[in-house]
Amino acid sequence: MEVNHLKASEDNLEALLEKAAKEEGYRPLFYKTLMESELYLLVLNDDLPVGKFTSTNDTSIQVRSISDNRIPAFTSIDRIFDRDVIKDQVQYVAMKAATIFEMFKDESVIIINPYSEYGKELLPGEIRELRSGQMFKFPTTNTLKGGSTIRVGQPANYSTEMVVVIKAYCKTRSEIKGAYLAMFHNPSTNEPPHLMLGLDIERNESEIYGELAVILKKHIPKDELFDMMNISGNSKTSLVLKQSEYQVYKKVPWFKRFTNS
Repeated sequence: MEVNHLKASEDNLEALLEKAAKEEGYRPLFYKTLMESELYLLVLNDDLPVGKFTSTNDTSIQVRSISDNRIPAFTSIDRIFDRDVIKDQVQYVAMKAATIFEMFKDESVIIINPYSEYGKELLPGEIRELRSGQMFKFPTTNTLKGGSTIRVGQPANYSTEMVVVIKAYCKTRSEIKGAYLAMFHNPSTNEPPHLMLGLDIERNESEIYGELAVILKKHIPKDELFDMMNISGNSKTSLVLKQSEYQVYKKVPWFKRFTNS
């Protein structure tokens, strides 16, 4: 039986880096975990202790770079020595990723785990967005007026890859009880029929919308509309969208996770 949420033992930066490399739906959780995690930087200082140390005062460090002045950063000490690229003892410091991003505010490129099977290149634009918290900015909000006549139907064409991304993302958010994809049309507007993602969300609605808007963007054809709606209530629209024919994800109740399939 498939478990719908990351196990606690897997919920760490290295595991998420691999998952995010394979499935786009895990990328928001990877970025969030990254900002709360420590990374290891290689340093050139010869007056620092060997290995990891904690600075008690202001300390000037010379960070080691690789080709094209890119900055290598590592999720653990073991990753420094992957593939035996670095064979000798090196000095390193452990710092919060958020602090590192503040240090390199210009046009620096940071590469996480450059010698490992799974790595991540952070470009200057990404670093700025992570630092400012604007990477998953909440999209435009519209309100569906009461009494509106709407039409909902089965989508004729949609990206199956988009559904894979939606499912993977939902597994990272315990707040999402279900996700439903339908063709939506409100004749009272000038908007053409378009895809609607109905989400049965318990909390953190704005954050979830913002993250989904970013990871689904490339799966939505240019100039086509795509809406998201919280259907956790019992309105007529919610009940229509929550029909099984539109369901693309359903949270497994916690008590079922301990049963044999």
